[in-house]
Amino acid sequence: MNDRVRLRFSRPILFATSAYPPRPGGSSILNRNLLRAFSPESIVLASHRPPAELPAVELGGHEPVYVMNDISISLRVNSYWRRMQIPLAERRMVELARSRDCGAVVGTFPNLFIFDAAFRASRRLKLPFIAYLHDTLAEALNHKFMGGLGRDVQERIFPGAERILVMSQGMADLYRRKYNLLSTPLVHSLPEPIPADIQTETPDNTGFWGGAVYDINDRSVVRISNALSSIRGYRLFIACNDSREQLVRRGLDESGFILKYITEREAYLDTLRRQAFLVLALNWPDETATHEDELSTIFPTKTVEYLASGRPILVHCPEDYFLARFFRDHECAEVVTERSIDAIGEAVLKLIADGEYAAGLARKALKAAEMFRLERVAGQFHDLVEETMHGLKQG
Repeated sequence: MNDRVRLRFSRPILFATSAYPPRPGGSSILNRNLLRAFSPESIVLASHRPPAELPAVELGGHEPVYVMNDISISLRVNSYWRRMQIPLAERRMVELARSRDCGAVVGTFPNLFIFDAAFRASRRLKLPFIAYLHDTLAEALNHKFMGGLGRDVQERIFPGAERILVMSQGMADLYRRKYNLLSTPLVHSLPEPIPADIQTETPDNTGFWGGAVYDINDRSVVRISNALSSIRGYRLFIACNDSREQLVRRGLDESGFILKYITEREAYLDTLRRQAFLVLALNWPDETATHEDELSTIFPTKTVEYLASGRPILVHCPEDYFLARFFRDHECAEVVTERSIDAIGEAVLKLIADGEYAAGLARKALKAAEMFRLERVAGQFHDLVEETMHGLKQG
């Protein structure tokens, strides 16, 4: 979106998030892309101060006011420390919103504590609260020591929020089915222009995985890496800031993958365009402690960049996950829903050997990418916030 034509709200909004300024991670990228479409005068940004200096990034004029801080001891200790700061963060957000005459409060999750503080601030201010859930709430925290607190916050916010925004239609379907709750999908956004046609250059002999390998995807990534190792001349390219030793401990074969951490966005996008195919994968429910309802609704942030890359995509996850459903509905990826290295190998060979088939998938992916254009997503967010500020409920 052209920065000279940024969107504005009729009154500023308080936008509370843990993931700003931008840092590695899906929520941070999501916030960065969305906020760059709005005038800084329209967004009062409340965040928490990270425990260490982050690389300098372009904030697009959106300077956060820190209402919480972290301590670098352990995740558990840091979580208790954040919980103790909720009353202070609430008070600071109230002062911020009043000083700028805000018309609504947007609280983002996955950080439970700043999310809770934002909801409390909205009640004190008597302003409408918009919950923006990047993950499921109670389900995402179910296997962690914060599970009880997560359920408590959900029980207060679900009936109390004037509007609930979620990451995908999969999340919206889950909430309607499980809680009889109405929510609105507000998807990830892509700030770059979408190419008119696919990449035609000869690709590298690599399948590409972008992002962390951890407990929601590690078993499936290992299967894909093993399948690629059986195909002469091909390996998995992993772009993340994990060490090689960490990945080997996850089960990846030492010689079966290439590892490179790519920090610059343009370099990352250029790397996507050179791959034989791009990989999206999630574990099966019995391969992780993560709740099945969280797994089944995940739609990774990197998906939108994959769709717009002009390269074919390989998806590996259970049949009933939203990720599989999206790509089957749009016919824009080779989807493998068998937990089988042989099945993955056959799919990879099909993508490599059948250029016309792979090109067809990539062209359909470009078409699907249109729904994630920043102009479209930011415009939807603008209209939803304006409706909420003017008293129109979710429905």
